[in-house]
Amino acid sequence: MKSTASNGFYVQDVQEEDAAAFIKCFKDYPLSPGSTPILYEERVQLFSAALLFNERGTLPLTSDDPEGVIRFWSLHKPDHTLVGVGASGFYTPGRVQVLKIANHPDHRNQGYFSAWRAFVSKSIFPHYNITGIDAITEASPVFAGMVAILNKTKAYKSKKINNTAPDKRPRAVTI
Repeated sequence: MKSTASNGFYVQDVQEEDAAAFIKCFKDYPLSPGSTPILYEERVQLFSAALLFNERGTLPLTSDDPEGVIRFWSLHKPDHTLVGVGASGFYTPGRVQVLKIANHPDHRNQGYFSAWRAFVSKSIFPHYNITGIDAITEASPVFAGMVAILNKTKAYKSKKINNTAPDKRPRAVTI
């Protein structure tokens, strides 16, 4: 699926011609295991897996699927320059799990992460009837932006949401 914004940016399934930029996005992926970057061979394997994942399963899901459907999408500028890639998992109808997001080193710290999430949320997710998003986040020095997001979320929850039911049992809060 390809979706184009009014400014010409577009999101589409990762394509074979995205290989070099895709591999570069994950060279120093902040959540790589240990303190070393992901090896080149591992990034090539991830790219190959992305192409295979994009060929399996159909969306939207009609029932729970423990195997799920995984999609790798890429964000491009109007001139077809790849800005970043993201992987999403679909395991429950109506919900998506954010698995990976990595921007190309030439396009980091320019607001593309926020634009990516907003664009996908307004274009692709509604197409697949997605009404909820699940994500695992890690606040660490190598992923410093998440510290600010988590702190803002905590402040929002404490000020705006009563997360205790009348009988004082905690309940789930979705933001």
